[in-house]
Amino acid sequence: MIGVAGVPGSEAALELQERGRELLRAGDEAAFREADAGGDVSAPWRLGLLLSKRGDVAGAEAAYRRADERGSGGGAHSLGALLWRRGEVEAAVAAFRRSDERGFPQGSFKLGVILRDRGDYDEALAAFARAEARGHLDAVMSLGRLLKQRGDLEGAVAAYRRADERGSEAGAFHLGLHLSLNDEPEAAFAAFQRADERESGRGAMMVARWFGDRRDEHAMEGALRRADERGEADAAGYLGGLLDSRGDTDGAEVVLRRGDERGRGVAASNLGTLLERRGDDAGAEAAYRRADERGSPEGAYNLAHWLLGRSNTDGAVAAFRRADERGHADAAYSMGEYFQQTGDRAAAEAAFRRAEERGYARAPSALAAHLTARRDWKGARAALRRAEQAERASTPPLNQMFKRRKR
Repeated sequence: MIGVAGVPGSEAALELQERGRELLRAGDEAAFREADAGGDVSAPWRLGLLLSKRGDVAGAEAAYRRADERGSGGGAHSLGALLWRRGEVEAAVAAFRRSDERGFPQGSFKLGVILRDRGDYDEALAAFARAEARGHLDAVMSLGRLLKQRGDLEGAVAAYRRADERGSEAGAFHLGLHLSLNDEPEAAFAAFQRADERESGRGAMMVARWFGDRRDEHAMEGALRRADERGEADAAGYLGGLLDSRGDTDGAEVVLRRGDERGRGVAASNLGTLLERRGDDAGAEAAYRRADERGSPEGAYNLAHWLLGRSNTDGAVAAFRRADERGHADAAYSMGEYFQQTGDRAAAEAAFRRAEERGYARAPSALAAHLTARRDWKGARAALRRAEQAERASTPPLNQMFKRRKR
């Protein structure tokens, strides 16, 4: 006998299951067929996996059905997955339920995903909990995310911690986010480091942000390179910006073009500034426009300055607006200046306040001057105090740390 019902159990059962996996890796169809003919519970399931791998879908389905009929949790799960792909949704759900009832962790997890997507959150939580108890690592994170969605932050964080303790990069990353939002920077950094060590691109990006805040460019570069190698979306854009700020324009261009080819706005925007300094006006404008079209705040902001430098005021104001709407601090400040010039005092004040909220160091001073002109002495004094505090404590965010353009 090769295995038992697809359910983790005794040491002997685990040995049999491992033997089944060895046979599957070896592609020993004859051994599976012999055990299947002898009535083994899990042999037809493993035979089905082998046949599916070879492209024999009909043979795989027949084998899964035999395994399911004999009580195999793995067989029921694989049958459910096949039926789901074929569009037989209710039959697939029934198969996943049988798999779950037999203690198969993947069946419990898949059932939880379906129940969650259907809005049956209580049943989904129970299914994820069963999957976790049976050793399914992804189920812990799904449980945590759903608990957070349901407002149980304490339960969610506990799930992230369990996932982290079991070596999950996602668990470490989400735990790091929680700790960061709760003003525990050292613990958050340690969690992001664990995610990074587990080959997480997003973990490496957060490590890069940590070192960037502390102006440790060497450590930041290493983290950005790891994130880029792992395919993290905007790592190439930031890495290229860092190399460019050091004067390594050739290395920067290679990295930035790679990020641009991946469709990333940050990379296209930083590539545009490099090309503009080089005198490639057409290339710079095209890069800025690609960045803007991809929703990059920095791309829209750079395009606005490009258009302003060519006396296209209407186009520049429109681009500043887009950058402001996307949360760009400098763009909000620029819009404040524009509204001041056009006499729209209320809009100017609102724009300066947005810029201040986003951490633009010059915004409180501009707001103070604006309020002074309105004879709002109390508001002006408060803004000046904030301006002094901002000047003492200003550290640019990662996406603005490597600018070469002079404003």
